[in-house]
Amino acid sequence: MADPVTFTVGSIAALAFTKFLESSAGEAAQKLTPAVLDKIDTLRQAIWAKLRGIPDVDALKVTVEKGGPVSEQQVQLLTPYLDAAMKADSAFAH
Repeated sequence: MADPVTFTVGSIAALAFTKFLESSAGEAAQKLTPAVLDKIDTLRQAIWAKLRGIPDVDALKVTVEKGGPVSEQQVQLLTPYLDAAMKADSAFAH
């Protein structure tokens, strides 16, 4: 049996916002299938639900909802909050 893939918190955050990033990651997201994009949207919605009420996260959500580009720095601001939430809630981390 293959070992499960392990992602860092930063890579999870970047994946969740890949289609919005102002980088080659955003360009690469244009080549993803609709099924993959749906899974990424589900991941992003779970992050929103878990981290709602945090000003940096809420600001990022507004940017995404307006269809604006997201910078890597904005995603990096989210990472410590996501890391803490994943450490505090193993079901969410899974």
